Amino acid sequence: IKCQIRQTPWCMDAIEFSALIKGLTKDPDLLVRMKASEFLAITTGEDPKDVIQEILKESESPTLNLIVLNSVVFLRDHLGIQGWNISEKTVPARNPEVSRRLEYLK
Repeated sequence: IKCQIRQTPWCMDAIEFSALIKGLTKDPDLLVRMKASEFLAITTGEDPKDVIQEILKESESPTLNLIVLNSVVFLRDHLGIQGWNISEKTVPARNPEVSRRLEYLK
């Protein structure tokens, strides 16, 4: 496994935890799932889209959705992960900030 950002001692240590973290992508807590998926994308290059898109569909919290969408922006803009299927139709819990973030992601 190769670190996605750059080979550093931290990243190499993080890879050792990837099997444990993989299990957390099915955690009942949506934020835990999102952070686990983000971690795996950064450290191992695992595609986070399915997990994150499902979180956005399940979530009833606009605040959580904003946190998740901010991570999507990082993953897309800085790691180059493209092909997200995210829109107002797929994110039912919204507030004005979530709507602005969705507009940015178009």
